[in-house]
This record gives sequence, structure tokens and C-alpha cells, in this order.
Amino acid sequence: MFREILPWVIPLGLAFVCKDLLWFLCKILYARLTPLHPLHVRSVPGPPPSSFLWGNLFDVMKKDADLGAQYDAWVERYGRVFKYQMVNVRAH
Repeated sequence: MFREILPWVIPLGLAFVCKDLLWFLCKILYARLTPLHPLHVRSVPGPPPSSFLWGNLFDVMKKDADLGAQYDAWVERYGRVFKYQMVNVRAH
């Protein structure tokens, strides 16, 4: 029984390895060619997160501050396109 299966084990294993390698290369190519991929968004300027867990949430949600005032300050400092982080998720 094993002699019947053995000739198929190596080609099947090689096929799975090639499939995974091809998938990995396609993901790298997609990351290089897609303009809104996170690799390209890293270069967009923005304020550093004030908290590791909450990001810039407390900067925006201050009690005495106007909600738009923080955004206006960021637009003046970083330009019309900037990124910020809310609850450990980046917003673009």
C-alpha cells in the first residue's frame, strides 16, 4: 500500500511548497503596485499617537476642545492629507 502512495508524496509536497511561494510573491507584488497599501501609507505625515492603546483618541475627544479644532491644527501642521490613529487602528 505504501509503495503505491510513495511516488505521489514528494510531488504533492513540492506542489504545496510552490503554491505557497507563488502566493507570497503575488502578495509582495500587490503591495508594491497598490498605491493605498499600508506600505505606501507609512510615508504620509501625521501626529504621533499619544497612547499605545488609544492612539490619538484623547487628543480629539478633549472635554473643553472643539472637535474640529484638533483637526484644523493637524491640517495646519501636517497638510491636507495626514494620518492619525484611533484605538490602535490607523485612520487615513
